[in-house]
Amino acid sequence: MDFVFDVLNQRGIRVAGKTLRRHTHQGWMSSVFKMDSSVGPIIIHVADLVEEHRRNKVWEKFSGLAHLFANHQEIPAATIYYSGLADSKFILVQKFLNGAPAGRRTLHQGVIADEWFVDRAVTIKKILAALANVHAITLRGFGWPSPNEETLQGPYPSWKDFFVEESPRWLESVREADERLQCHPIEGFAVSIKSIINKVEYAGPSVLVHGDAMNPSNILIAKDGSISLLDWEWSIAADPAWEFCDLGWWTIIDSEKNDLDPEIVARARLYIPLWLLWGVHMHAKDINPEIYLALRQLLADRLG
Repeated sequence: MDFVFDVLNQRGIRVAGKTLRRHTHQGWMSSVFKMDSSVGPIIIHVADLVEEHRRNKVWEKFSGLAHLFANHQEIPAATIYYSGLADSKFILVQKFLNGAPAGRRTLHQGVIADEWFVDRAVTIKKILAALANVHAITLRGFGWPSPNEETLQGPYPSWKDFFVEESPRWLESVREADERLQCHPIEGFAVSIKSIINKVEYAGPSVLVHGDAMNPSNILIAKDGSISLLDWEWSIAADPAWEFCDLGWWTIIDSEKNDLDPEIVARARLYIPLWLLWGVHMHAKDINPEIYLALRQLLADRLG
């Protein structure tokens, strides 16, 4: 931690090293610590990076997010004090926010489900209000972004280009995982994905998308009932409809009564198999294949 202390000190943040403690919350790939500092309590994430994080330089993206959050106080997110690498570990230092998670995402007997500890309907309205502010931030380019001055920029000129360039790698990792796990290939898999990508016609602006905002474990509820959005690791420069592809939104976008723009709903329905393909790819190299197999089954069902 000495490296982190030195970096923060260079940025004018004095830390009380003796107060360093493991936080009760531990992430999927990270160890989490809390400590006191001259700017108040801070939280330190120390994470092992998966291949995709390294490829997309997630530490640089968080540096860009730090500027965005500072310039857009309307976004309910924790202040970022530092993002970088140390001894191959991803280090993220943020303001500690008081509150409790809205729920948790679980996997039981091959089924992914969300358990909410608070009123789901009320909380979803707050999430949508928060996302309206997030999606109001326009960016240049599409895809996993990197810093550009005090904003973020995606590497692809169009949303369709993002899928055209990225999807072959996703398909290959699924093929390799299926072979390793001896799964029967999904019938017409690659052809179906290509057909969906050919239908992507979004020509609107690139906006900031959280990407995991319907996972209740990523929603922090303060005592006054306000919310904060946590875990921005899969934030992306995208069509705002990508936000609503997460499985937590499915019952909402499939309902005849929802508060979403019908055009966004239609595009989200088109993109869901692509979102699932990306998710399956992300878990293709997991030591425990449970999440991979659960998402793969959802993908197979969608391609039906």
